[in-house]
Formats: sequence, structure tokens, C-alpha cells
Amino acid sequence: MCGLIYVKRLDGHSATGIAIKRYRAQASRGKNGFGFLTIRDGYVSEVARFRTEDAFLSALSKVTDDEVLVHHRAPTSTENYIGCTHPVLVSDDMFKYNYYMIHNGVMGNESALKAQHEKLGLSYVTEYEKTTKIKFKGHVEEGSVTSTGFLDSEALAKEFALFTEGHKDKMDLRGTIAFICVQTEKDGRVVAIFYGRDENRPLIAEYVHSRKKKKGNYVCLKSEGSGKEVDAHKVFRIDYATGESTYVDSDIGYKYTKTNYSNFNRAGYHPNYQEPDISTRRMLPSGADDERIIRLDWSATEEITTSEIPKSTSSDLEARVEWIREKIIELNNDKDQWE
Repeated sequence: MCGLIYVKRLDGHSATGIAIKRYRAQASRGKNGFGFLTIRDGYVSEVARFRTEDAFLSALSKVTDDEVLVHHRAPTSTENYIGCTHPVLVSDDMFKYNYYMIHNGVMGNESALKAQHEKLGLSYVTEYEKTTKIKFKGHVEEGSVTSTGFLDSEALAKEFALFTEGHKDKMDLRGTIAFICVQTEKDGRVVAIFYGRDENRPLIAEYVHSRKKKKGNYVCLKSEGSGKEVDAHKVFRIDYATGESTYVDSDIGYKYTKTNYSNFNRAGYHPNYQEPDISTRRMLPSGADDERIIRLDWSATEEITTSEIPKSTSSDLEARVEWIREKIIELNNDKDQWE
């Protein structure tokens, strides 16, 4: 779970105050990894990334621009690395434009998308390699374990860029998704603002405008709060030069069957589904230092032990529980697993 915020002041004043208020109202959505992008005179003026809340708020409070895009994380697919904060930048010679995307949700087919994208010659800037030293108490031998990972949101951003520029007829997006994306020319001039969501990820549009009151008018997109909920399964585009808003229908993420989570095998799910033995399912890879939970393995026979759960802060654990819950839903809606 993460938080998304976009604020554009219509009176020329700084967007900082509104952005900070919206962040504080939804801060419970994530406090482990932050990033913001500012726009000045129609051009991207700054992109900043932080690991801690104090550093993030200190920098954001100094912004004077009238337009800002903000993201705050509860990490799921990676740890709290600076290189994995949002906005995710997609910039490649293959594309006419650059894309700065912020994402709330968990992708379900990021590895398959990454393989497809790499065949097209696209590289993943959030891919990392982590080596952990191992030393046994009471033993002389030492060793190390190397794991790799990448930000699942980068798969979403690249897939969106491919679709937007006509390299793909439709997006192959599986998972839970709400996003806001700034499209720019290569020199940073903003071309359009895109946004969208699936039916299980919130995105609220707030519009304050008064003809009598010139000061205080603004538009805002956010994850929580008052306003109008953005229609699901549509990609909206705001032309930055004209302000014209258009949309296209799109299967963003999964369209879930609304049912109780304890009744997965009822009508609405694949008929071949069988309830797993909860006592024997495995949720983490054994003997690995990789903290990503790749996929639930229903056929595992070894029970999970507490020693395999990475040490983490309470907020990280809450995010992981949410991540596991979403993965369970994805498994039961992913038709490919039954073929």
C-alpha cells in the first residue's frame, strides 16, 4: 500500500501546503520511501527522493512551484532503497517521450513483463543485486548469499509507455493498480498528465474553484479524502497545453469478483480451484536472503518457520500482510495458472 498525490494550483501559489496536508491525512499508507516531482512554467524542475519522512518533509516544505507530484511508500516488492522510490522514470531512445510514474498497488506479472521488455531492448534501472555475508556462531566457515530484485512498478511504467506510444495494442497488466503519470518531451516540457485505477485501488479527484475567490483554487488527485472517486478501468489523459481531458477504457489490473475472502472456491472463481492446506503452505523462499515473497506455493510440504521471516518494522510487516492478501486474490483470478 502506497500513497499518491498530485496538486496543481490554479492561482500561481506554491502547491506545497496542500500537498503536505494531503500527505499527513493519508500518511498511514506508507512512511518508508518518498519522492516528489515539481513542475515550473510547464517544465519538470526537480525530482527528489528520500528514505525518511523528516528529509522528505523538509525538502518539500521548501518547494515554491505551483505543481507537485508526490509518492510515499510501504515497500512490498523491494526494500526501502533510494533507487526504488517513485516517481519511476522511463526514458529510452525507443520512446518519443519520457514518463514519470507513481504507483499504488502490487503487480502480479512483473517478471513476465520484464522478460518481454528486455527482449525489446529495454533495461530496468531499478534492478539491483544484494549480497549478504553469513557467519555462523561457533563455526569457522563464512559465506555469502546474493539475491536480485527490481521494482515491480517499473514493469507497469514501461508497459504503459509501450501502449501509449503505439508499440502495443493493449496493456497486459495484472495486479492491483492506481497510478498517476507525467509525460514529457525529452527536454522536460510537460505534454500530458495520465491517471487511472482498478476497482480495488483508490484514487480521488478533488477540484476547488471559485470565480469570486481568485486565491486558493486548485486541482488534486490523492489516495484518500473527500472528492470524487475516479472511475475504474479507464486511463484518463489531460492535455497539458489545452487542459482538455479524455479517456480510453482499459483493463487496468484485475476485475475481482466481490465475495468474502474465506470463500475463494465459491462461484466466480475457477472451477478447478481447491482450498489449500493452510498449515503446509509456504510463503517465503527457504534459505534465501531475498525478502520478496514471489508467489504462494500451494504444493509445498514444509511448514514456514518464524526464523524465515525477515526482521522488519511493524509498518513493513503490515504492508507485507496486505501484499500476501492481494497475492492470494491474484492467484484465484489468474486464468493462466489453470492452463
